[in-house]
Amino acid sequence: MHNRALEVAKRLVQQPLVQIIVTGAVTCTLYASSLQVGFFNDDPTGHFRWMEGRSLVSLFTSASGYPFYRPLTFVLWKAAYALGGGYNPVGFHLLNVLFHALSAALVWALGYVLTGRWAYAMLAGLLFACFPFSYEAVAYAGALFHPLVTCLVLSTLLLYYESKQRRSNALFWAAHLTLVLALFAHENGIIAPLLILGWEFSEWSRGRPFNRRAWTFLGEAALFFGLWLVVPRLPRQGTLLQPLSAMRVSALYFFQAIVHPVAPLTLNLATHLSLNRDLALVVIGLVSLGLAYLIACRSGMRALFVLTGGWALLAALPAVLFLESEYIRGSPRLYYLTSVGTSLLWATVGLGLVRLVEGRSRWLRSGAYLIIAVLILALLRFDVAFVACRQHFYVRATELMQMVSRTAAIAPTDKELVYVNLPLYFSSAGEEHEECANPFPLGPSGAMAFPRYAQVSDFIFVNGGPRRPAIGITAAAFAPGWETYGDPVTLEQMRQFLAENRVYLCDLAAWRIFALSDHWQVGGVAESPGETRVTFGENIVLAGYEVRREDNTLRVILDWRCLAAPQKSYTVFVHLYGPVAGPPVAQQDGPPVHNYVPTSFWQAGDRIRDEKTVALPAGLPAGDYTLVVGLYDPVTGARLPAVGPDGWRYPNDAVPLYRYTLP
Repeated sequence: MHNRALEVAKRLVQQPLVQIIVTGAVTCTLYASSLQVGFFNDDPTGHFRWMEGRSLVSLFTSASGYPFYRPLTFVLWKAAYALGGGYNPVGFHLLNVLFHALSAALVWALGYVLTGRWAYAMLAGLLFACFPFSYEAVAYAGALFHPLVTCLVLSTLLLYYESKQRRSNALFWAAHLTLVLALFAHENGIIAPLLILGWEFSEWSRGRPFNRRAWTFLGEAALFFGLWLVVPRLPRQGTLLQPLSAMRVSALYFFQAIVHPVAPLTLNLATHLSLNRDLALVVIGLVSLGLAYLIACRSGMRALFVLTGGWALLAALPAVLFLESEYIRGSPRLYYLTSVGTSLLWATVGLGLVRLVEGRSRWLRSGAYLIIAVLILALLRFDVAFVACRQHFYVRATELMQMVSRTAAIAPTDKELVYVNLPLYFSSAGEEHEECANPFPLGPSGAMAFPRYAQVSDFIFVNGGPRRPAIGITAAAFAPGWETYGDPVTLEQMRQFLAENRVYLCDLAAWRIFALSDHWQVGGVAESPGETRVTFGENIVLAGYEVRREDNTLRVILDWRCLAAPQKSYTVFVHLYGPVAGPPVAQQDGPPVHNYVPTSFWQAGDRIRDEKTVALPAGLPAGDYTLVVGLYDPVTGARLPAVGPDGWRYPNDAVPLYRYTLP
């Protein structure tokens, strides 16, 4: 019974449909969290805002105002918009995941066609599904171009193969149709005819007839190239070809993607041998590819190794030649089409190792199979962990976008929104960053949040907020510690924005969008009746306060007024003293408003709403407790004199705010 069950399981595993389903399931499971991701980077302004003013027909006739001609992808986005009733992030991201899963299934099919071995096909499909640098192409909605064109290129190749096998004109012309669709999805679809010709030459080199009809696929490529040259679109900036120095850098990034299974070893090699990281990567990569080539030759798979390696190089070539190296550095989605050839290449190494031990002793075969399986599982586990961490960056970036949108939804409608120090590039910090540290020698960790050309109002709207005016600015005075989006402004210009607009401050360290306008009113604020007016020094007045006891905390709201610009940044202290003389039993010391509005920023007439929270320790003894407030110089520790409205100076320059008795 046990042997029979094993035999049934073995037959089931070898079924092509089961393998395709497993490959697709692994893909969808790996990228399930991307359905939680919202819209950022090029999505709102770069893609969607441009798309909104175009009809379906105009997408194919003009790309005016847009740098690329990729109408098919925009047709799918318009369909997602119509079906989802707007910018539903789940629907948009589902397109990426489904096309990635379909591409993984097609890689399996291509692997099976090339070798007739289900194990090779399965390995190639899984390597492609878990390819580490595909995270951006799948988890970022605006990268749909890449899974879509890859899916269509693979479909073209497989339909062409089936048309030869079955001698079917219908399948042959279906391959031409998918090629046309690939070209309209992304200009990289132009490599499909070259791959078909490469396949035919590979067959011809092994003594098989060359199918002359393969040349016909160059017709669509030539027609599309002519259309691409004349269709209206934004002019390209700079030269067409990149300088050799930039090509070298770009080639290195693609080389890392191709040798990704061994690339993480670069950091150890560079450290132990004191090598430059680039040189260490080249050494490890070339040695590994050399060994892989020897395995392919010894196992009779040299032609397959050359064909799959040629795919990887051919897919990388356009980006290396024509795109800026800095753009390639921050855009791992560009490696997506290359990953097909890369996955097939490393699967060739796995199959080659299996072939080398075929016909040997049973124990040798079993040991070799076990080692190969362990290496494959370790690689896939590494890739899965890497992809999961990269997706986590996108989920966190989405939370940031949602915070921005929520503030816009509740803000007063009579003022323009101004966001200060939004991140240009988002990367998690602290323990999060350490857990998701980049194991590869090249490339960033994180996600582009707000590109320099973007409009904040677009980001608010597509992420569920209202459509209303909003801008972003950079205020270096707040020393954010990250690269920021928006034009730089001085502190004086910042005060002008506070006087006229609704201002929010982005604080990634505290993970919040802070309503700065609620806490800093600049210049000429009228006095309110019944103000306390305790004066600290000569420039600062405590005009009012409120103390709220909430469970085990005291929430203190302080209303400061500025009589004249202070020359220093003072620290506010809030101390709670108990019934027994001695140091405070609880306290909070810190600059006003979380140091967002230090006293050195204040000018005459400013009004600052400061909030402090004092945590009450457990087990306080019974007796009378007094809460006091004051200011001191953090450098010298000297307190500012605190004088009441009657001219009387408070003891220790500490103003009592609240008294209560614990029974």
